[in-house]
Amino acid sequence: MSGVLTTARRLPPAWLALLAILVVTCATYRGAAGHGFVLDDYHTVADNPSVRSFAFLDRWFTSPRASSGIQEYRSYRPVLVAGYAVDYALWGDGPRGFHVTNVLIHLVVVILAYLLGRRLWADEVAALCAAGVVALHPINAEAVNYVSARSSSLMTLFALAAVWAHDAAARGGSRHWRLPAYAAGLAAMGSKEVAMVLPALIVVWDRLRAGDAEAWRATLVRSLPWWALAAAFLAARALVMGGGGAPAVTGSEATPAQALLFAIKIALASLGHWFWPSGLAVDHAWPITIGAREGALLVAGGVVAAAGTAVAARVDRRLGWCLMWFWIGIAPMGVLPFVSRLTLYQDHRVYLGGIALAWAAGRVAASALRTGETARYARAVAAVALLAVVAAAVAADVRRTAVWVDSAHLWDDVLAKYPNSVLAHDSKGLLLLEAGKLEKARGSFEQALRLVPGFSQAHSNLGIVFARLGEWEQAAAAFEFALKINPRYAAAAFNLGKVYEHMGRADRALDLYERLARDEPTMAAAWARSGVVLEDQGRLEEAQERYRRWLALDPSDDQARLALGGALLRLARWEEAGSMFADLTARQPTSYLAWFRLGESLEGLGRLDEALAAYRTAAALKPRDPDPHVRVALIHAKRGRWRESASEYDEALARDPDHFESHMNLALVAERLGDAPRAVSHYRAFVATSPADPVYDGPRAQARGAIARLQGGTLPRKAVDAPRGAGRG
Repeated sequence: MSGVLTTARRLPPAWLALLAILVVTCATYRGAAGHGFVLDDYHTVADNPSVRSFAFLDRWFTSPRASSGIQEYRSYRPVLVAGYAVDYALWGDGPRGFHVTNVLIHLVVVILAYLLGRRLWADEVAALCAAGVVALHPINAEAVNYVSARSSSLMTLFALAAVWAHDAAARGGSRHWRLPAYAAGLAAMGSKEVAMVLPALIVVWDRLRAGDAEAWRATLVRSLPWWALAAAFLAARALVMGGGGAPAVTGSEATPAQALLFAIKIALASLGHWFWPSGLAVDHAWPITIGAREGALLVAGGVVAAAGTAVAARVDRRLGWCLMWFWIGIAPMGVLPFVSRLTLYQDHRVYLGGIALAWAAGRVAASALRTGETARYARAVAAVALLAVVAAAVAADVRRTAVWVDSAHLWDDVLAKYPNSVLAHDSKGLLLLEAGKLEKARGSFEQALRLVPGFSQAHSNLGIVFARLGEWEQAAAAFEFALKINPRYAAAAFNLGKVYEHMGRADRALDLYERLARDEPTMAAAWARSGVVLEDQGRLEEAQERYRRWLALDPSDDQARLALGGALLRLARWEEAGSMFADLTARQPTSYLAWFRLGESLEGLGRLDEALAAYRTAAALKPRDPDPHVRVALIHAKRGRWRESASEYDEALARDPDHFESHMNLALVAERLGDAPRAVSHYRAFVATSPADPVYDGPRAQARGAIARLQGGTLPRKAVDAPRGAGRG
């Protein structure tokens, strides 16, 4: 009986082999879990408020800005953002969980590649070889190690799932697989725009499976729902996206002919790196223009590639269709040169197209193994060759994984291979900027601009360096030039506004912030700075309106609550301000500022006992701050409790002996108590510590008069002024 049970539970050899591939893959990429965020990970995940809560679910599907924390980055990838949000809910904001999920997605893609390869070739060996190629090919290391490259791997996962379900519905007689197929297809499109080619891939798959046994008409008719699905998604995406932004690089060389040449270069480079994955890097430092000689070679290469695909199809129809899958899978990259001249080719963008090349490689490998079976020692030679290939692939993947540990290693790797990488120089400059090495950062940005003078991002980054150095005119010029290149560059416009503030050009800063808020209504920082400038100008009603817009964008932003509550305090809207700060103290019970301002609100409402309790809580949270004691002293003074008031001023001065307003008020209270020597001492301290500002000339004159008067004899208490306003807090 136990023998029967053991046999029933035993996995088939093919599945055991697949399991071995998955285990080797996990071991190969085990280092990825310990890596940090790099490059786009910061704005797509770490600093993207849309992934921090499921409360933003509607934004994922209705906003082009949900996929990034940077305003000018617009895309429509609701499924990808939802995946990041699930990761955030499961793992928190650290990078480890996101990297683990990337590895898991890659493993699922390997399994799907195996399942589809088995259906395609009806050959376990060919399917396993294909799965191994997908699992360990070095060009796929970027999609595994780079969190933001999940757009490619997740899209591929859903695209393969859609093809599998479509095949089950079309050939397995299981029509109930149709809806799951379309759902997976929509999920693929919602992960990355490249999946818009899915209808064409469905046609390719059907031709791979049926071949000449099926009429073209039948294949095309079966694909019609997929084209309708893609059209519906494209319409929804266009509705959400609206207008696009300006390109990052402009100039006379940005012609359609140049863009077409770059499109050919992308396609040929993708194929070349798949077959010979040397020199892999996150940026390959392509020059911004293609010369006549290179252009002619590219055109010739395109013709050869097209002819080679046709010849492959004649020699072996299925291998030809595998090549067609590859070309279709990378075709959307041909649009990139018409948008920007940077990051045109990246390894992870070959992920979907490379699946079919892996199927073809699997079939070739299986045929070669069977052809050599009759030769002596064939199996031993094949085993040694297989182990050598696997070892080489694993070693390459481990090396690539080590490069992705952090941004510094990544860009050092690029510059070692491609010293003229504009992106590498710009990114190294940002790392130096973060480290406070301003002159070295400036050198990196200037080197990037020597390579590409029209690179708006480098101009903007150079503006940040000048601002940090206090060179405001040069900073303004750099940001203005970045905006001349790309008028929709929100970060440059925002930073220019902050520079204008430092230069005393508040009106120009406000114009920029207001324009940003109008053009980029989800940019919280624009509403925030607009409110600050308006508040500084005394336009409190307008300021509180801006703060409300800021808070509406992210109801969890407590800084927005503090700003709005502060404006309401200045407008003497005590009850509304009190409600705001009471909510803040519940959300952040250790926030000194929330408790202090709650005390001010309660004081304004005349609820003095509650105000005293709030101030005392604030004093306990920030023991070295004199201001809560000053407020408590003033409340005691209002109630005529002069000794308690004096005691609180003593507490304030114990925390800050130069708190000149406390000296003045304590002097007044001392007069009330009839303590002339103490009053004189604090009047003198006020004269010595008060700022040399004309606004304090009157109080200083009053203090000197009081000193002269008190030294000649104590006045009646009723002749003494009441204590003045609050401290400097």
